[in-house]
Amino acid sequence: MRHSFHLTLTLIATGIVLGAAPRSQAQTNVSGTIASNTTWTLTGSPYVLTGDLDVGSGATLTIEAGVEVRFPDYRHSLDILDGGALVAEGTQAEPIRFVETDPVDQGGGVAFFGGSSGSLSYFELNYFGENRGGTGAVNSAALSIASSAVSLTNSSVVGSEYRAIAVAGGASPTISNNNITNTPTGVHIFDGSPTITGNTFSGIGSRAMYVVEGGQPLVSQNTFVDASVEAAVSGYAGFASDNIFEIGRTYVSSGVVGSSATLLHIGTPYVLLNDLDVGAGATLTIEPGVEVQFPDYRYSLDILDGGALIAEGTQADPIRFVETDPEDNGGGVAFFAGSSGSLSYFELIDFGEIFGGTGAVNSAALSIASSAVSLTNSSVVGSEYRAIAVAGGA
Repeated sequence: MRHSFHLTLTLIATGIVLGAAPRSQAQTNVSGTIASNTTWTLTGSPYVLTGDLDVGSGATLTIEAGVEVRFPDYRHSLDILDGGALVAEGTQAEPIRFVETDPVDQGGGVAFFGGSSGSLSYFELNYFGENRGGTGAVNSAALSIASSAVSLTNSSVVGSEYRAIAVAGGASPTISNNNITNTPTGVHIFDGSPTITGNTFSGIGSRAMYVVEGGQPLVSQNTFVDASVEAAVSGYAGFASDNIFEIGRTYVSSGVVGSSATLLHIGTPYVLLNDLDVGAGATLTIEPGVEVQFPDYRYSLDILDGGALIAEGTQADPIRFVETDPEDNGGGVAFFAGSSGSLSYFELIDFGEIFGGTGAVNSAALSIASSAVSLTNSSVVGSEYRAIAVAGGA
């Protein structure tokens, strides 16, 4: 017993000498409405929501670096109302952490209403889900934004049940240099023109970004790791060519590419998850050395009227399209009337029955119904029926 007693005293003494006294574990319960400027300090952390909490008009809630905020009930959320503001600016060493701790279900989160404002940096939003903050269409998101005066930078949104971030209300917030991971949908833009730049999307179950009619985000310099982007918007042209798509999935899982984009040569193949269309006004450029895999014989890449495909490899680094379905040959590339394309040092391997809707051009690996297409210094190998078919007066 003496030895044990002596050891305990030694550890306590060491802690005193090194200044390593443990931080206070007292918690501060919060709920209701914040009606005047309020600061949450590190000494009051963790703050625990015991009910919904609103930041009202004229009030600013400031949260110090290192503070943790806990949401023990999935039904509770922090809502920044019209005229209210949230300033949560952590540091790289001491980020601010919002954590949903309900053991039964995921929910809660943060909602910025129209007319609110916020600055979030070095801010972590972990394991939230169905936030129903009353911001109109922006539901079921960990972070709901319906105000242009909001910025999220150098932060992370992790493990959201449905959407990590949702933007609506015509808002144009700034979302930059964040990690968005382990969620079915990364950013869902209902409408508005948010600036989305420098973010990394990974562990995405469905779509890294989903843009619906009314949304016109400016998207640049993001990295999509094993993730897809879908734009269900006619005439959308805000997707820059400097976005990077890594590891295993095409940059659009289905639907229409509505703006110009580039598949960069990053050393791993891109894999189509469904049919992919390049729409009017869009150009899909593929760098030398890129490989695109078609895992299902029913999938095809269709260049629609007004769309363009530039796939210009080199002799040392050709571009390879490969059909990898073990069951059957199929798929391929179809140029519709009014489309254009330049293919060189391009390999089309083991395709077959493409039904791209180009009239008589069916059952071919490469279907061409446009005169503005060139295929040079390339190869079409192992087609099930036709290698190349030309129709439409092309």
